[in-house]
Amino acid sequence: MLLVEDDSWLRYVVAELLADDGYRVREVSTGGQALAPVEQATPDAVVLDLNLPELSVLDVLHELRTGKQRLDLPVIVLSGALDGVARERLSRLTERADDVIEKPLDVGRLFACLEQSIVG
Repeated sequence: MLLVEDDSWLRYVVAELLADDGYRVREVSTGGQALAPVEQATPDAVVLDLNLPELSVLDVLHELRTGKQRLDLPVIVLSGALDGVARERLSRLTERADDVIEKPLDVGRLFACLEQSIVG
């Protein structure tokens, strides 16, 4: 599991919750750092914050979705502020997220989305 979140406290909390549920979590804090771990070893899923420094979430999604071996990689976006334009762009075919979860984070929904995306 790759967790990309620039808020260090939230990243810590989400990583701990995921680890407690049995996920092996790799953490990075910027969009620019998100792609290298996927190239090194494809994770089971990626959880991305909507507002990332260095490289936007849409740029990260585009890079993840254009690689042939990564088209099926589950990606869940976490958002504190999501407008209609961003939601529409996140659902487009080449930049799609498997799900978008708004903050404050509903942990039960995150786990359900991950289970459905990874297993389903």
